Amino acid sequence: MGQDRQRQQSLRRHPGEQLMRRLAHIGAGLAILAQLALGTPALAQSARDAAGLASTALSAPTQSKHFARTGGFSIVSRVKADFGAGLGATATGGTFGMTQRIAHTNLTGCELTSVAPLFSHWAPAAGVESNTSQDLMIKVAIEPKGTVTDQATNPPLYVQGRGLEVFTLSRRGSLIVDEVPVSVAAGATFYERTGVTTATAASGTIPRSQIARGGTAMWGENTGEGANANDSVLFNNVTNNTVAGYTSSLMLGRCVSGKIAPSIIGIGDSISVGSHDYIPNGLGWVARALAGWPGGQLGIAGEKERDTLTARGFMARMPIARFATAILDEYGTNDINAADSLATVKASILASALRFQRQGQAFIKATILPYTTSTNGWFDVAGQTVTGNEAVRAAVNSWLRDTSANGFVAQANAQVASIPSAGRAYVVDPAAGVEVDASGALTLNGGFWMAAPGGILDSGTATGGSTSSVISTAKAYGVNALRGYVVHTTGGTAAGQICVVAYNTATVITCSNSMPLSPDATTTFRIYRGLAVDGLHPATEGHARAAAAAKPAIDKIMSLPIGFNLDMPRLPANDNEAERLAA
Repeated sequence: MGQDRQRQQSLRRHPGEQLMRRLAHIGAGLAILAQLALGTPALAQSARDAAGLASTALSAPTQSKHFARTGGFSIVSRVKADFGAGLGATATGGTFGMTQRIAHTNLTGCELTSVAPLFSHWAPAAGVESNTSQDLMIKVAIEPKGTVTDQATNPPLYVQGRGLEVFTLSRRGSLIVDEVPVSVAAGATFYERTGVTTATAASGTIPRSQIARGGTAMWGENTGEGANANDSVLFNNVTNNTVAGYTSSLMLGRCVSGKIAPSIIGIGDSISVGSHDYIPNGLGWVARALAGWPGGQLGIAGEKERDTLTARGFMARMPIARFATAILDEYGTNDINAADSLATVKASILASALRFQRQGQAFIKATILPYTTSTNGWFDVAGQTVTGNEAVRAAVNSWLRDTSANGFVAQANAQVASIPSAGRAYVVDPAAGVEVDASGALTLNGGFWMAAPGGILDSGTATGGSTSSVISTAKAYGVNALRGYVVHTTGGTAAGQICVVAYNTATVITCSNSMPLSPDATTTFRIYRGLAVDGLHPATEGHARAAAAAKPAIDKIMSLPIGFNLDMPRLPANDNEAERLAA
């Protein structure tokens, strides 16, 4: 209660005489910010001060080298991307029936003088970036905590895009809305409420952009405001705060110092978007390793590194990625499994590094996790067999770890040696936390997933189930006590399947993944902390151990000066997400 009160009070009015740096330009591909026009209702300033959000004055632009790419903006919070899960619901044109309210915590380490949501409009298709069916119509507000229950005295700040309260976003486009001048203390939490529909009367598909941080049910994180909220003043309908919906791709802001805070965005395939972690497409080792730093996730399930290097492969995502001071690259698994040669994989990685380093961003490449088959659900090493592409994977990882002139870091940095203020290349090693040799010992390029630590937790016989659940009425599990564990069906109907536990009741286990067959009364099972689901994707234990191996190096890299006018050095913010993941 005390922390919530302090954070609410920290969203306070900033004196009008405080100068704030205004965007000069944000580079090709992004819209120029329009002049600020809040369009707020006529409300007493004292009431708005009590709400914890208040407008501040804007000053003339301040130019410096980093403005060419970021416009002086810092990424404010860490979003949980859901791009890899595909398209969201279908909406009827012109009807704002889909509204999402999410929390943003200021992780910059600085006080903000303004915030500005960045929206994008694209979707994955067949493992690559693709167009969507129609343009979007969007409206958005910035709100303090408590707005959902008392809008009369705790009003939202209405936001405009290009001077319009309802603005249009074209397919594969991106837009930073007009800045909201508001003071937000470091560590303080505020809310974004976004309503979206298609731009024409015909129905169209809206892309899901992230999993909301809010609510108390299922996968939601408790923000203290409950799982559902209705808003009859602004957008009429609000979806459950725990499901994926359309929101901003990034929340941007300006530090009062005029400096840019360090931030990092992850790119990669289905592993990077958290497939088979216990919160589907919401965590994963990348998100766990980046906890505490502002940023986001722009990976696509099924995507290859080389896919992103085509003319349109990263077109809609680059205007988002450019705001990060660092990029974490997880790609490689799909390139190798597509039988790309060692030389081709290395060339793709170097080309990706060059794209980001030459515009001043640090490029952090992750080693590639093992890929094996198993006869016993990856319970131990003895049942595993390495795949036919193991030699290429091991060679790529050896090259990444090589600190000589022949290694990745030296070669990547040599590519940009003549470019002023280029970013540096680095390597982190998540594979080192999960990979063992045939004896079970942690070994670089050992080739196998680590055996389940702690052995078998429980076993039994099912009484039923579905392709996403296992039911055993004889059990009495603690609610959600099995979250993240692996259920392996060992006999009877549906034998040989893996279920990663998303949540559970006393007798029903619900999976984060789908199984081919439904268990019945003949199905036997066992439960353990397995590291892998299918030999390619980590389970929760694998994601957690990979993140633990990578995070110390990431935190160290992010605390180094990397060519920007940054508020450095500092440690990652200890926000609720970082605390929960550490626990």
